Amino acid sequence: MEANDLLVGKGWRMASLAVECDASVTMSVVPSSATSVCPACGMPSSRKHSWYRRTALDLPWRKSTVLLRIWARRFFVIRPTADARSFC
Repeated sequence: MEANDLLVGKGWRMASLAVECDASVTMSVVPSSATSVCPACGMPSSRKHSWYRRTALDLPWRKSTVLLRIWARRFFVIRPTADARSFC
């Protein structure tokens, strides 16, 4: 088992890990898969739409503050008759 699996879990990989001057820790994760399945129609898509960042603050880890940055992807819906144009 690799350290990334212990810290992040399946489907994600650690992009960066930094210890700041104030002893806080910042970890950024990105999806490890190049494709995703549309939750509405169930069709896989590899056509990327955009990226966006989510942030979780004040996660406790020992005596340090942890900032978790999650870089998520949006994908285009492949099925032309779908109600939505993209999903994440």
